[in-house]
Amino acid sequence: MRQIAVEVMLWLDRFSPWLVGSVLSGTANRFSQIELEIVDEDTKRLELFFLNERMAFETRVAPAALAISAHHRTASNAISIYEILFNECPIVIWCFPDQAARSAQRPRASLNHARARLKDVEALIA
Repeated sequence: MRQIAVEVMLWLDRFSPWLVGSVLSGTANRFSQIELEIVDEDTKRLELFFLNERMAFETRVAPAALAISAHHRTASNAISIYEILFNECPIVIWCFPDQAARSAQRPRASLNHARARLKDVEALIA
């Protein structure tokens, strides 16, 4: 799954994605999805990218201060969540409108939330 994550991150390179979640931590199983985070104040840019690439996607918006799951929260702005299939692997992309919203997503108990850039994920594979 980390190899697929690298492929997706290369494909989404213009959005500077971070890998997060069970694929990064090494606890993923065959039912896991690859989770990525990006910061882009214009979420329509990601949607246009998907449309231009002819990539089917589903999207939803999580309103401010809504706990989406035990892992994802935001205190200031709504976030857009995109779901795609890449090489038949489910990918979830959390698109934060700004760095402050991304930083505010975790409760204080989870400040150690691991995130990895492409080069770091490639190093894990090597």
